[in-house]
Amino acid sequence: MDKLLWHIHRDFCNELWQVGNELNIDDNFNNYLYQKCLEEQENLNVLFHNHDIDNVIRQLECMLRYYIPDEFLRNEFNKLLNNCYLLRREFALEEGRKIFNASAPSRLHSIFVTDKCNIDYWLNALKVDTYKLYLLSLKGEMFISSDVYFPNNDLNYDEQVEESKDYWCPKTKRLIRREYVFQGQAKIIDNKNPKTLD
Repeated sequence: MDKLLWHIHRDFCNELWQVGNELNIDDNFNNYLYQKCLEEQENLNVLFHNHDIDNVIRQLECMLRYYIPDEFLRNEFNKLLNNCYLLRREFALEEGRKIFNASAPSRLHSIFVTDKCNIDYWLNALKVDTYKLYLLSLKGEMFISSDVYFPNNDLNYDEQVEESKDYWCPKTKRLIRREYVFQGQAKIIDNKNPKTLD
């Protein structure tokens, strides 16, 4: 039996996201997160040739702490730093998947879905202004975890890879703030507000 779950869709590949369409989500599928990581990787390559992500983050943290008094510049540095944290986390999670749960779908080549009771949490956590909610009928491989198990931002890359074991091998079946990572066939059923459906 197909599983019905919700996807929070940002402004990305909109031509695919039409009610009635069927999507094939496999290792060739590049999601929004993957595209964002690629963009940040390219930005870092321009700013810091042959960069080491841990070193870049240390430099940015130091500059913010001691050398950037201008508020606008501080905001720009904070954005860059937050993007570096995201990039390091996602690359560490992907490396951790290969080590701790290689059969799980990649976060970079999947879609993220959630159940109705967690939609409000994820909308708030993602901080997106423009989005659509799609109800999907899913048939394929589903991995379930939670952002509670994301590696700590303060850890370096190698430590985050090790800590990602908690994400890829969650110790409890009763997860809070469930995040479903899905690969397989996804049929777009509806895009109504989930609060109006029972």
